[in-house]
Parts: sequence; C-alpha cells; structure tokens
Amino acid sequence: MPQTVTEVYDGVLGKKHRIIAMYQDTYRPIFWFQVCQDGSIYCAPDLTVNEERTIYTGITKTDAMGVLTFDFDQIETAATKVDPMTLESFKTSFHGSGVINTLGGRVYRHSIRQTSCQEELCIVFFAHPTKFKEIHVARKTDIPLRFLLDDDYPLALQISISAPSCTTFGNYPNERNDSINMLFEYKGIAEIDKLSLQLSFGMPSKGNWPKLSLIAFRTEEE
Repeated sequence: MPQTVTEVYDGVLGKKHRIIAMYQDTYRPIFWFQVCQDGSIYCAPDLTVNEERTIYTGITKTDAMGVLTFDFDQIETAATKVDPMTLESFKTSFHGSGVINTLGGRVYRHSIRQTSCQEELCIVFFAHPTKFKEIHVARKTDIPLRFLLDDDYPLALQISISAPSCTTFGNYPNERNDSINMLFEYKGIAEIDKLSLQLSFGMPSKGNWPKLSLIAFRTEEE
C-alpha cells in the first residue's frame, strides 16, 4: 500500500532549487522554485529538451467539491509557441503582494504575506520525463525526487503554503508509489517572518502523460 514520506528542509531565502527526477537511469531537472524575502515565490517546470515553450491562458472550472478541472486537449490545441529569447523569463511569479505574473499576463490572489492557515498555491502536471533535458552534473542546491517515474502514471505536484504553526503534512493521492512531501521552512519574510512551503508529489491515477507541463492556480479579483 502506498505511503507518504515527508522530508523537512531549512529554507534559505533567495536560493533557487531544482527538483531532479530519475528516469531510465538518467537524471532530469523537472521543476525549480525560489522563495524571496518579500514573500514572493518563483517557480516553473525546467527547460524542455528542444528548448521550446508553449503557453495557454484560459479558465479552469471548479466543481461543487472544490475540485479544479480543465481539458488537456483544449490546452494543447490552443497553446502557442513562445519565442526562445523569452525562455529565461519563463516562470510563474507569485508575488508577496498577491500579484501573479506569467507570460500570459497579470492576475491576482490574496497576499502571501497574509497567509496563516494552510492553502494551495498551485498544482503542476508534468509532461513525460523525456521532454526534459538530461543532466550529468548536479548542483549543490538540487533536490532528488526519491521515487521512480512510471510511463503509465503521470506525475503531479501540489504546492501549498502556511504559517509553520498551521502546517499539516500533505497526502497527495497516489496509486503507483509512495507520495513524497518536501517541506521547506523559511524565516525572515517581510510582515509574517515565517512561512512553510510544501511540495507534495504523487501519481494520482493511471493514464497518458500530457504533452505539455501545466501550472494551474486559482485567482481572485484585484
């Protein structure tokens, strides 16, 4: 029966981390993130093999139970290629003030600096690992994802934030392997001082991997 494993780290403000996944005896960076002193959180799937990005901005649906849904086929059809010159700036920026910047424009949520109870920041659905470049040398700030990927079970990630006193360990639904939680505890953030950032990885169900990596998040009116 799958179990949940939690790894706890001391977060360092301003330090950029890559998540490294193993696939068929190769190591591939699939995601990176960074937390800054003003409470801003920057993140994105890592560069793809052919260094090509696509972007789609659309409305997701939330059902009566609060479950976020969307149509992968619609996204893949409507997504447009991004100029390679913009690759270095390709990221989702959750600013401490509540502004969210993406290549698709600016949207809003409530301020991260007002966070108390645990809440979801975003969900990431990953393209197949062959879409990500292979590396042979790791960085000191790299963090390994400690389970093997499976061709029949797409990988997903839920990112949540909270005040440390309100943090509960995630339990991402997972049919294939143990779920992995990575909990980072940061100190010295403007206005709130402490913030917990939790990355919960899982393989929710059997199926096809999406052709594109996708970050989904809820927004609010300005």
